[in-house]
Amino acid sequence: MSVKLTNESSHHGAACNTTKRIILLSPYPSSLHELVGELTAKCYDVLVMHHLDSDLFSQLNPDLLILDQRHEPLNQSALMPLLDSNISTLNLLAKPSDDSDQLSNQCIVWPADIQEITAQIVQLMESSCTSNIGMSTLVAFKDLTVDYKRIVVTQNNERIDLTRTEFDLLKVLLAADGAALSRQELLDAVWGAEYYGGSNTVDAHIKGLRNKLKDDPKSPTYIATIRGIGYRLAD
Repeated sequence: MSVKLTNESSHHGAACNTTKRIILLSPYPSSLHELVGELTAKCYDVLVMHHLDSDLFSQLNPDLLILDQRHEPLNQSALMPLLDSNISTLNLLAKPSDDSDQLSNQCIVWPADIQEITAQIVQLMESSCTSNIGMSTLVAFKDLTVDYKRIVVTQNNERIDLTRTEFDLLKVLLAADGAALSRQELLDAVWGAEYYGGSNTVDAHIKGLRNKLKDDPKSPTYIATIRGIGYRLAD
């Protein structure tokens, strides 16, 4: 029995020795097959997500986040913890808009010439690799230090053992920089827009976070309750 060997590389190009990772968040990913195909051909690993999955996102640690905002704006509060981590972000728009830089100043109109678009993406990722060298992933708030890279919180240089949910809640509040966030916004940001739990879920985890930080809700140092709304960083 003989086997005929074919030269796969003549049809598919050379194998990729190194790759970079892209997450594409789109409610209609089937309309972006051409873009995904071109990026994978250029040695990018592209993961397409219909809905935000913050846990999966943090585990994958992508080099670029592409947001499909052609049909409707994505939930910005849910994206806060993702956009706070020095990850380059690119918005896909249906048409140019003066308000298109709400999440990032990198925007492109799609559909467009595929070669031109992929060239812009390659340039964005190359410039990001250069600019992110030496960037700190540490955030300080009063006597707290939060290490986003290692997922560690210290208080007066003593480590505080938080659950991942408690860590993400703290991260979202820090990203809001003192702005009040509703319970629904916190639910969307930490649990995802598809989560159907009630606001009591947020209250229970905030209570646990406060207990570990030894934060008195009546005289808060870190997390203040906004009656009838939700929470924000304390003054």
